[in-house]
Amino acid sequence: MRKAEFRVPQDVAVEFCDELTDHSFTNEIVGTTDDNELVVEVSYDKEESKTIDALEAHLEKLCEGLESEEEEEESED
Repeated sequence: MRKAEFRVPQDVAVEFCDELTDHSFTNEIVGTTDDNELVVEVSYDKEESKTIDALEAHLEKLCEGLESEEEEEESED
């Protein structure tokens, strides 16, 4: 059994967890970072590596959306 660790910003936690539960992986919140991100550990088999890669890409996309929102808010000020 392999493990992957995801650092998930609180603002996208629900969206990420929705995607995670769609795949029925065993997962656990193991802590938080200094930036208040959730540290989520996911257990998976070798055959599921591509799905883990897709989860990583999904999280990156969610984080990019957060950055875009922050930039828009800053430009409005």
